[in-house]
Amino acid sequence: MLFIETIKRIKEVLPAKFKKRGVLAIILLFINSILELLGLAALLPLFTVILTENIIQENDILNNIYTALGFASENIFIIFIAGSVVGLIIIKNVIGIFIQKYQTTFSFDIMEYFMLKLHKYYYQKGFMFFKETNSNLISRDVFSVPRSFAQHIVLGTFNLLNELILLTLIVLAIVIYNPIVLLLLIVTIVPVFWVFYSKTKNIQKHIGEEVNRISPIIAKNIFHSIFGYVDVIINGTAEFFENRMKKNMGEFKRLNINTVVLNLVPTKIIESTMVF
Repeated sequence: MLFIETIKRIKEVLPAKFKKRGVLAIILLFINSILELLGLAALLPLFTVILTENIIQENDILNNIYTALGFASENIFIIFIAGSVVGLIIIKNVIGIFIQKYQTTFSFDIMEYFMLKLHKYYYQKGFMFFKETNSNLISRDVFSVPRSFAQHIVLGTFNLLNELILLTLIVLAIVIYNPIVLLLLIVTIVPVFWVFYSKTKNIQKHIGEEVNRISPIIAKNIFHSIFGYVDVIINGTAEFFENRMKKNMGEFKRLNINTVVLNLVPTKIIESTMVF
């Protein structure tokens, strides 16, 4: 399968110091999937209690919980179960966001590593290499290739089976059960999503402007250090350019991580609203 082949390729090119972090990222991915399944499964007892008559008296587990906690009525018990499910979903989503943030940080750390590694590698090639090689190709290899690898390959692999599949399954299940509920979902979800969008669109716009501002600066530093190779070597400023690139890349990573998290939050809010 293409997905398995992609994972194998990533493993082959991944530096040794990132492999343990990569294993942790995969483990977190599985944990997130399990949490998603648990969040979906948590709906079953709630639906069962609401839809089945006398289920509390007939089901030993529910009856023991009902008796042990001393509920005054079945309605209060149902509200308790509903609140527990909503709380579980919210906790699951918060954990999911932190897992996504870790995976995004991991991906951009790989980008930074390869960018600095390639920059140093090309500098060790010497003057004749820079004279004979198209500098635009070098600039592309140093910045664009690591960025594409981090964003499209590594992060894309992590996000292959994302929230949209789960949300689609939830919606389909609800439509099969009762199409009228779908109308209720639209009435509740659209206003919540609109409020979130109106609050965050300016933040996303600002992040986009900052990314557009910092990207040319990074490219400019790479361009100057490559095209001004002789001057850099003569003046001994290679370390200066490397430090400046590290600083700019730190800001670039932060902006892109925030973008990924903000793009993830709407699906979490929609799911939480659906459950609520």
